[in-house]
Amino acid sequence: MTDVGTSAATGAARRATPGAQFVFWTEVSTAPGTLNHTTLHRGVLDATGTSVASHGSIVVPGGAVSVSGLAVDPVRHTLYGTFGSQAKVWRLKDALAPDFTKVSIQVLPLNFPAGTPPTADFYGIAYDPKANRLYVAEQQANWIWTIHLGTKPLAAELFAAAVSPSALAIDGKAGRLYWGVVDEKVRPYRRLQKAPLVKRGEPVVFIDMPTTVAAGGPRSVNGVVVDAKRKAVYFIEVGQPPLLRIGMEPGAAVAQALKVADDQPVGLAFDPVQKRLFWGSEDEANGRLWTSVIGNSGAVSPPVALVTPGAGRTIGRVAFLRQE
Repeated sequence: MTDVGTSAATGAARRATPGAQFVFWTEVSTAPGTLNHTTLHRGVLDATGTSVASHGSIVVPGGAVSVSGLAVDPVRHTLYGTFGSQAKVWRLKDALAPDFTKVSIQVLPLNFPAGTPPTADFYGIAYDPKANRLYVAEQQANWIWTIHLGTKPLAAELFAAAVSPSALAIDGKAGRLYWGVVDEKVRPYRRLQKAPLVKRGEPVVFIDMPTTVAAGGPRSVNGVVVDAKRKAVYFIEVGQPPLLRIGMEPGAAVAQALKVADDQPVGLAFDPVQKRLFWGSEDEANGRLWTSVIGNSGAVSPPVALVTPGAGRTIGRVAFLRQE
């Protein structure tokens, strides 16, 4: 376990090597005077996947803004993100640059259809490598947007109506977008939704949670990833207790549940090669960057803390990128 601070000078000018495994995470300050100030860290995993070394960090511009979602373009080594209090999408090119302290975050200029500008916050974000486009959840307005990255200016269009969408994930092989739901009290047993990427007219399908879980009250999905090879969906549920779950296709039945080690898990990233999950924690008393491994039987290993940020700081969103 490594204690990683917020200094932007740490880990400068280190060159990535083929096969290196990188984790990106946001660290949010809760201390007076720097409330909600966010630092974006890059770390490299060791061979065992149970320890991470600092590989550089930058301060997210804009002062007291929060990063509400992260997505990775694994081919172009580009990191995308959303700001929680603003309807903005940002991009960080060359996320594997030798000196991570010198990279910069660029807010993307988006062209929205006339009469339908975003009115609230952007939350979850997912990247579709086949089509080179982003999907972004506008939580308060109940919309999911498609952003076409190959157009100039970047064209945005409405993809689907969704009640309080949160985290997003792409299954490129099956052509489906998954999203979680935040505090949906109307359908307390239904947390995860999926919709086709192309055929917008098809009905949304719900993945149902067990009634024993729903009986504990409304729950939120704060992170979703897709394991296309094994036809599995992994997601973090916030509630009492907070759980890491696996929904297997077809039928989307919940196959596993693991109580996570803190009360406010958030974000979820996945390494499909090592079958390793990563997530953060916004729990001020127990904030960590966590990891677990999915075994061949589908069982989830006990979480291991990779990063302990220290007093007055919590871990927010997480992303994973393997250097090819």
